[in-house]
Amino acid sequence: MKLKKCEYCGTEFDAALSQCPLCGKAVQPGAAEPQPVMPAAYKPAGGRGGKFSKKKGGHFAADPKKEKEAKSAENPYKIPKWMMVTICVILGLAVLMGAAFALYQLSWFPKFLSPKEPVSMQEPAQQPAQEAASEPSQPAVPTEQQYMNEEDYQPEESDEQPEESDEQPEAVVPCEGLTLATSSITFDEPERFYNITVQKLPETCNQEVTFTSSDETIATVNQQGKVVAVNGGTAVITAVCGDQTATCLVTCDFIAEEAQEQPEELPPALNSTDMTLFYPGEQAPLIVSNIPEGAQVTFTSENASVATVTSSGTITAVGSGTTTVRAEVSGTKLECIVRCKLDSSAESGADVDAEGCTLSHSDVTMAFLGEYFKISLKDADGNRVKGLSWKSGNTGVCTVDADGVVTATGKGTTTVSTTYGGKSFECIIRCNLK
Repeated sequence: MKLKKCEYCGTEFDAALSQCPLCGKAVQPGAAEPQPVMPAAYKPAGGRGGKFSKKKGGHFAADPKKEKEAKSAENPYKIPKWMMVTICVILGLAVLMGAAFALYQLSWFPKFLSPKEPVSMQEPAQQPAQEAASEPSQPAVPTEQQYMNEEDYQPEESDEQPEESDEQPEAVVPCEGLTLATSSITFDEPERFYNITVQKLPETCNQEVTFTSSDETIATVNQQGKVVAVNGGTAVITAVCGDQTATCLVTCDFIAEEAQEQPEELPPALNSTDMTLFYPGEQAPLIVSNIPEGAQVTFTSENASVATVTSSGTITAVGSGTTTVRAEVSGTKLECIVRCKLDSSAESGADVDAEGCTLSHSDVTMAFLGEYFKISLKDADGNRVKGLSWKSGNTGVCTVDADGVVTATGKGTTTVSTTYGGKSFECIIRCNLK
């Protein structure tokens, strides 16, 4: 078999192939270089000596040119071995350091490696042989003090006298001035609190400050200056330090729920028990207060020719005289005396001199719906004439009641008139509503 040698990698392969089976490079055709086959009988033992050994100048000696070409054909991007070794060492150290840090965070290091608890290198002292032979110790029995609250614990009295201290007691620095952070406090709800702070002069004063309240049912204070609202009212908080005093006014602007009393149920009552009417048609309301829930009121007039009353309690004067209007609610009867002192001359107009009488208004303009004014008739002496009957020419423009109150009801012009002493008096009303 004829062999070829690759010019790029130096690999020998069958001459019938057109490219190197190792590097894949194409090889130019040419005569294959015959390679002698070494007989097995002449192969030197141990690879040294022999007839066909590669000695200097021999036929099988290495060709320096071919070795140089083979080295130049090596991969230029190949990493050197020394660099690979260095990288592996660095990665190994990083892994070891990470593992050590993780174990340290998890507190898995032995105690002798922890800096918080240094281990003494001294050997523990040997216990006497007597302790080894002693009986095992009994478990400690819990004492009564272990089950007490801190505030209930009282140390046992001891007969031993306390050792006298050589330290001298601190000298008392008297208070020369005392002021509070505020002079007044206002609470709007019960159980609210405020901490009063004090300032002592001089600053080196070591006397204690005591607090007192003038009325603990309204506000309380402890010896730390905490003021708590209790009930409605006012109280004075006084702070004392030596010979100095300071005060703070506490106002509780509320009524405690416990202090609120349920109002007593009052019996039904009338707004008036005696009234007087002076002209026909004059009206007055009769109102019943303290009506029980669901109860109804019934009104009646003893003499309807003197005064009448409606179901809502409106009394109207009819004629001169005195009568009684009664209201009954839930079995309770209430009475009101009604006196009608009517001016008959004003009602009939007989024997009345209308000379010199004038209206308070003769021409009035109103601009708003519901606007009103009161009209009256005065005699020659300037006195108001009572018992008049007023009438509106068009109630769609304005209305007038028995007291002479005129009210605008719509756009337009009309008159309001009355008759007295056989003479008619009129006032023009102009309603220019917007």
